[in-house]
Order: sequence, then structure tokens, then C-alpha cells
Amino acid sequence: MAKEITDYEVWFYINLNSHKHIIRTIGCVENEPNLTVLVQEFARDGDLGNLLLDNVFRPSQKVLIEIFLQIADGMAYIAQNRVVHGDLGCRNILVFEKDPNEPKKNKVKITDFGLARRLDSTGDDYNTTIIPIRFCAPEILQNNIQSNYSEQSDVYSMGVLMWEALSHGMMPYASIANENNVIEEKLNNRRLTKPTECNSKLWNIIEDCWHMNPKQRCTFQKIKNQLSNFEENSIQIGDIRLVAPTFR
Repeated sequence: MAKEITDYEVWFYINLNSHKHIIRTIGCVENEPNLTVLVQEFARDGDLGNLLLDNVFRPSQKVLIEIFLQIADGMAYIAQNRVVHGDLGCRNILVFEKDPNEPKKNKVKITDFGLARRLDSTGDDYNTTIIPIRFCAPEILQNNIQSNYSEQSDVYSMGVLMWEALSHGMMPYASIANENNVIEEKLNNRRLTKPTECNSKLWNIIEDCWHMNPKQRCTFQKIKNQLSNFEENSIQIGDIRLVAPTFR
């Protein structure tokens, strides 16, 4: 697969290229000044968001937990490299293998570093005009400055991603059309509500991502450990058959 991106974004694909749950970049070619064509592995099934929304993929909750574990593993690596992804959501998770019932027959990878930033840099290349309002952390909505981007802001988005997947790709705060009203809801800590069939222990992990104070949120390593415990304990949790959730 070939993809045209800016030179700024190339840095992330090249430097985060060695992890099994991050899209693999095979090579790159300069197409014109400040524009590069990347050659990347092809995900035949596309992105997780569309697969869920179109009901092409109806995974059991055990399978979703495995998918979340893979994403958390990739994000922990990104955080270790002092990078903030900045646009985490099911739309930016590519599906390479899928099976609705067998967790280990699924494989996903993180993509799209268009809004990413390095914590050890004060460069001027950051895209500050685009904010994924429904997914990003409240502190970014409050003040879109470099110091508000952190592993914990990505963790908040991870919680929304898990909610989205458990809701079959439903848009967060879908009943609110106006983005400014969504911002108001989030700044007032009105959270998305638990999907109907979501396991209570999994919901506790999701809620742990959504503390208003970033310092109180869990880390990706902690999310990994908690999700791994689900697998080790072989928790029996049934297939997802959800009624559209709301928010409080």
C-alpha cells in the first residue's frame, strides 16, 4: 500500500517501525518537496471502525479484549518512545487477521501519525488545527497546548476507543450533533455510559482511563497487565449483542 504523507509524519513511521502492533513501513520515496510516499504493508480487511460499524465483523467480547490488549501493547511502546499518538480511535486500527470467536486468530496494528507529536520536541510542525473532539482528553479541549499532550491524554482516547468497539463502531456522543456541545459535555465530565453487555471488570478499566485529572489515569502498561489477567483467568464473557448506549 502506498500513502502520501508529510515529511514530519514520516519520522514516526520510520522510528516506530519495529513493533508488531504498529503498521510496518517497507520503504519511502520523496515525491516532491516536503511530500513523501510511504510503502506499507496492506491490511486487506481495512480499519476496525468500519468493520464494526458495517457489521462485517461481530467479535465476541473475548476477541475484543485480545484486540484491546494488542492496541495497548503498541501504545505502551509508543509511550516508551516519548511519543503521543494524538488520534487514537477504531478508524486508526488496521485489521490484518480476524476471527469473531477465537481471540488468538486476530491481529491489529496502529496507524496514522498525522496528529502525533514528540514529547521531547518543541517543533513547529504539529498540527494544532485538528482536534478529534469526541476522542481527545478534556485537558486538550480546555487548552490545546503542547504540555497537555501526554501518555495520559492518549490513555483517555484509549478508553473511548474501547467504548466505541464495544458499541459496534458507534460514534461517541452520537446523539449530539454540535461539536461545541460535545466539548461542553466532556468538560463537565459527563461520560459515555456502559455498553449493555460490557463486563464490569472491563468497564472498570475503561473508567480508569477517563479521570478528569490526567495524573489519576492508568498507564498503557497497566492496561496491558489488566487485560492480560482477563486472558490468564479465562474469564467467560459472552458474545456482544448490544443496544445503542448513551452518555450521562
